[in-house]
Amino acid sequence: MAEEARTEVKAQQATEEAQGAEGSREAILSVLRVPSFRWLIADNAFGATGFQAITMIQAWVVLELTNSDAWVGAVNGLPAIPAAGVVLFAGVMADRIDRRTMLVWARITMAAIGLGMGAVVAGGFVDAWQLLVFAAVFTIARVISVVASQTLIVDVVDRERLFIGNAVFGTTFNLSFFMGPAIGGVLIAEFGADAAFLTAGFVLAIAAAAAFFVRTPPRESVRRENSAMGDLRDGFTYVQKDPALRWLAAMAMFFMVAGAYFPMVPRIARDYLGAGADGYGSILAAQGIGTFAGIAALLASGNLRAVGLILLVASLVFSALVTVFAYVNSLELAWVVAFGVGAVIPWYSNTMRTALQISASKEMRGRVMSLYALATQALIFGWLIGGLASELIGPRGTLISCGAMMAAFYTFAYAKSSAIRQLGRE
Repeated sequence: MAEEARTEVKAQQATEEAQGAEGSREAILSVLRVPSFRWLIADNAFGATGFQAITMIQAWVVLELTNSDAWVGAVNGLPAIPAAGVVLFAGVMADRIDRRTMLVWARITMAAIGLGMGAVVAGGFVDAWQLLVFAAVFTIARVISVVASQTLIVDVVDRERLFIGNAVFGTTFNLSFFMGPAIGGVLIAEFGADAAFLTAGFVLAIAAAAAFFVRTPPRESVRRENSAMGDLRDGFTYVQKDPALRWLAAMAMFFMVAGAYFPMVPRIARDYLGAGADGYGSILAAQGIGTFAGIAALLASGNLRAVGLILLVASLVFSALVTVFAYVNSLELAWVVAFGVGAVIPWYSNTMRTALQISASKEMRGRVMSLYALATQALIFGWLIGGLASELIGPRGTLISCGAMMAAFYTFAYAKSSAIRQLGRE
């Protein structure tokens, strides 16, 4: 009898696993059956690939022109400052004008910048300051495209399928994170930086074309009595008064602390593991493989509802991994930790995006989603935080502090806010 009972339990478990897998596949297929969502994915895939490629190409060109790490950092990092100022107004515009049109023009601008960079490099009169100006305009257009596309997801995918829709959407960005630099590197090596820029510009033009075919339900015409600044103030008031959004905004911005981890990776690899450039590269590769694993787990999860709990668990896992990384004593252990970091990041970003989307009203969705775009810019400043902290307390102290602060803040937010605990369960 005991053996029969065990057999029956195993059969039941196998049935449940098969049903879960079938449910996940059906959930993915259900969002992919929406034509506008497919076009939005295509826009994101080509747009993110072009963005990543141009970021890598311009870094190489600036290094060749100046042989200065400071200039490389300036061209890639300084544009985040004006972009952070623009992103909140981008949220206001997403609530005032057609979001598809906003996305199309942002992509066209990005494509024009890529082609312009290729032209000045091909003409032989390129200088670092020119690339800095190009990069500033390019980054501003990019954050506008992020706000528009993140807001459009909710317009084309219903609430019940939003988590899995975000997972599928986020997959294209995570894949491009590795494809874009790889494509740019091959193009530079084979055809030169000018051809690489021109190709990336063409890829971004394809993204603009894909965005053009996105169709959304007609929006109700709303008479605007406020100015853009008034709408911006209303957005801040709306977030401050909503119990879930108030905490989500703080949690999203606090994630800049996580950025302190990334500049510590080469330092740990070189100074603590003696791994050199090859070892550093292998750690990044392990992180990339982890990202693919995290994406696969997301897609297999289906439409999860405990959004607040997932956000807490993802942040705690990241905090634990960062703390462990401070004490790695072998390259193999560093690979394991980096794999874990790569796997948890898609879960965090997907869940935060979903949490903001389901918490915002239609009228405020653009302004709320600008918080997500702002958080991505804040993460860049985490690199600066990490570098400064390392000068004061060392790489290991920085990593331990980063992990402890994240774990403490996210635990406090989850315990303090019933709205966060109930998020997605309604």
